[in-house]
Amino acid sequence: MITEILNISTDFDSSIEKALSWLRAGMPVVFPTETVYGIGGGLFDLNAVEMVYKIKGRDFKNPLSAHISNINDAKMLCRDIPDEFYILADKFLPGPLSIVMSKRSEVPDLVTGGGDTLSIRFPANDIFLELSQKFGQPIAATSANKSGKPSPVIAMHAYDDLQGLVPVILDAGKCRYQIESTVISLVDEPKLIRPGAISQKVISEALGREIKSLNTQIAVFDNKKSSLENSSFRIICFDNFDSIIDFCKDKSKNDILIFSRENIHDIFSVQKTEESSFFSDLRDAEINGVQYLLVEKDQYVMNSEVLRHRLKIK
Repeated sequence: MITEILNISTDFDSSIEKALSWLRAGMPVVFPTETVYGIGGGLFDLNAVEMVYKIKGRDFKNPLSAHISNINDAKMLCRDIPDEFYILADKFLPGPLSIVMSKRSEVPDLVTGGGDTLSIRFPANDIFLELSQKFGQPIAATSANKSGKPSPVIAMHAYDDLQGLVPVILDAGKCRYQIESTVISLVDEPKLIRPGAISQKVISEALGREIKSLNTQIAVFDNKKSSLENSSFRIICFDNFDSIIDFCKDKSKNDILIFSRENIHDIFSVQKTEESSFFSDLRDAEINGVQYLLVEKDQYVMNSEVLRHRLKIK
């Protein structure tokens, strides 16, 4: 299969129509959101949903999200919708927030990994909204990368992973947030499943109550070896910069990339740690043949819900 990258800025209408034609034919496509690029197909098209899993190399027990373009879709897909959903929707949607609720029986089990809950995502991205509204049904989607690879924040990241596996990629440049959506469960009591673009504190303030984090990790890293199983480098976290330099003593400078906010080094490359460039930096490290990505657990990292979660730092 030839994968075509369609530049949305040069021909918006024809790019949308071409992507629509593939969706209607039961083929998943890649599209931008405000967080990362996504891959998705019609939520009620079981063949398309199955292809999303297979193209990504995703475990069928790991659910997809229902990407919608209006709040009424959430009512169609979910039951027992609590008042908290409407509070969050009024304040944050469309936006970088995924909300997990009990699914209706009409939602295919394939979408939810066999579970009885569904993640609702209403992206704040005009290209996705145009595509979804014209398609006329929710899109079952996930990030447009191979499982075990960093999430794509530009179209070429998706192309690098999915070339030859999808027919089209809608290219709208760099995503606004460049980090995934925050995931909140409203099943029983509100709980934070995954930190993301909207902080736990801001969501708690909107609900007028403190929300707690589930004791689970959807994250991709540990402190010994990156669980980016398809990547070529290891990610190791250190308490201080001196420990990083000790580790580097017998390593080649070309094999090392250091994440730090406060320190520089005259031999090894030091990248300023940023939430917004995290996934891009991981991609660059892979392209440049880095063997070790070393992270200083400085104040910025320790104050970042997103980075601590992705790096599995407690």
